[in-house]
Amino acid sequence: MLPPLAGLSLGTPTAGNNDDEAGPSGVNKAKRDRSDDDDSDAEHEYERLDERAHRKFPTLMPAPERLVLTDLPHAVVGIIVEQAAKAARPAGPMDSAESKDSVLSMCTWMKSFCRAAKVQGLPCDDDWFRLALGAFSDFVPGRSAMPMGSPFRTWRQLFGVLCNALNDKYGGIIPHDQLSMNFLRRIGGPAHNGLWMWNWWASTSQRDLDTVLRALFEASPSKSLADMQEEVRTLFHSPYRRLALPGIPDGFCFGSSWDALLIMLLMRGANPHGWDDWNDQDVQLCVAIVQGMTGQHPWEEGGEERIRELLLAGANPSYNGGTMQLAGFAAPPRPPGARAYPSVLQLAVYSSNGELLNALLDAGARVSRGDILDLLKTLKWATLRPAWWSNERFPVDRATTERLLVDVLRPALLTLTGISREHARNAMEAAYDEAGPDGVINWVYFLWEDMLHWAEENGLYEPAYDPEPSSSSEE
Repeated sequence: MLPPLAGLSLGTPTAGNNDDEAGPSGVNKAKRDRSDDDDSDAEHEYERLDERAHRKFPTLMPAPERLVLTDLPHAVVGIIVEQAAKAARPAGPMDSAESKDSVLSMCTWMKSFCRAAKVQGLPCDDDWFRLALGAFSDFVPGRSAMPMGSPFRTWRQLFGVLCNALNDKYGGIIPHDQLSMNFLRRIGGPAHNGLWMWNWWASTSQRDLDTVLRALFEASPSKSLADMQEEVRTLFHSPYRRLALPGIPDGFCFGSSWDALLIMLLMRGANPHGWDDWNDQDVQLCVAIVQGMTGQHPWEEGGEERIRELLLAGANPSYNGGTMQLAGFAAPPRPPGARAYPSVLQLAVYSSNGELLNALLDAGARVSRGDILDLLKTLKWATLRPAWWSNERFPVDRATTERLLVDVLRPALLTLTGISREHARNAMEAAYDEAGPDGVINWVYFLWEDMLHWAEENGLYEPAYDPEPSSSSEE
């Protein structure tokens, strides 16, 4: 919580603050005469000791000297703003109402700070608002970072729009329109909460920045991707002109929250062309897995090294295969019932290659909400293949199978609602029934049994929908 500005000694003495200057009015005389108990210290939580002494004993203790902003070196004032921004900064990415409110407190503080500066005859420096951007994350742009063609002519304008975008009074940065929904679908953000969009921390990966920027480009087909990339390029080389960002032509007003998102992404280092390189690595990862499955480039003959190199270079271990067809590749071998281009995690399960699965899991593989049921069904099929029954041998070891079920699928299953939750329960029950204590090796049966116990303990057996209201009985 930010302290009030009085705690920074920014105010100037006024007749209302100094009893001797205020004159012998009845109001001030009454203030002198009242006891200490009547003037609660709780109302002056941030009061300095010399101020408190003067307040309690105005005739004995002189009024303390108050340092005004005009007495401070310019750099020191900037440090005050910088420290205030750090105090308001959330501990981590803004993913809750509490973190949002923490940042909004800086917006209010800056208003008061500039008002105090104006009273003291000090103009509100635009650079203070650049430093105040540190309240949103640990990223503070450099003095000359604002693109030449930015619709924001000052740091104050950008800071104000960012504050408004987090303020519910102005509807937030995600309005309920088609452009917003398209954008959220592409980036995978929750439709009810735009706070994740502010997570441009120093730890944010280049891939994440490039992916968000690409999603912004693709949110609407009003202009070609090449045209939008070129217009963004001109931001850094040409004076401001209205940018035709994705969406309906008049969907962006001057200095809108979408403009602010774009400018912050670019200043943070997002590359308008970067997503293509990341996507190429994802496609190559999928190709390498398929080549290993088909024997074109076996795992033990360099296939493992190739896949690990791609993962190390930044290929997505959770790639869903969605751009394989566009890249010109035929549909790979896949488990029964899977879509034409399954995720690399599904392909790894289908291949029953434990080392490949662990390589993906070690790289942070997760399953998207749209692929949860497919991965669950693929794992069921893989663990219960009739081919394993004859020799009671499942090629993937128990520890790897547990990693998939416990570390990947369980957190994802908790996000399911409605009919999807019911389908997931049915798949797990079918796996448990088909396994049976005598059907396959015992640990496979016990793993599916544990999954059912976990599902029951974590509410997956609660009604998928609210029960229909019962009709009132006749009296």
